[in-house]
Amino acid sequence: MRRWLVCLIIALLMRPLGAEVYSEYVLKAAYLYNFTKFVEWPQGVFPAANSPLVICIAGADSFGDALTTLDGKMVEGHPVEVRLFFLAARPDQCHVVFIGRSEQGQFKAMLAKLARLPILTVSDISNF
Repeated sequence: MRRWLVCLIIALLMRPLGAEVYSEYVLKAAYLYNFTKFVEWPQGVFPAANSPLVICIAGADSFGDALTTLDGKMVEGHPVEVRLFFLAARPDQCHVVFIGRSEQGQFKAMLAKLARLPILTVSDISNF
């Protein structure tokens, strides 16, 4: 009996208490949100004081529900809004564009299209 009690106590001590496991994309969503807090946006980027800060996801949406946590959060008085973005879409409506791995073949074309716009580009593509 005593041996079982010792084994049980050891097993409980070895288990991490309160540790939460976050998916890769939950962490990436948090990074995207936190990046926006450190950007000094040029004047005129927001048409109004309460205009949304738009985070666009280019390519396949690997984030799933992870991005829903960002909708409605505030950054300097601007509510965060998340949208899917395609190369043919109007990138001038985005403040942040995340280019996913699914766009590796076209990311240079995307960067060329975004180059002259006041947009923060973020990616998980190697050597971005």
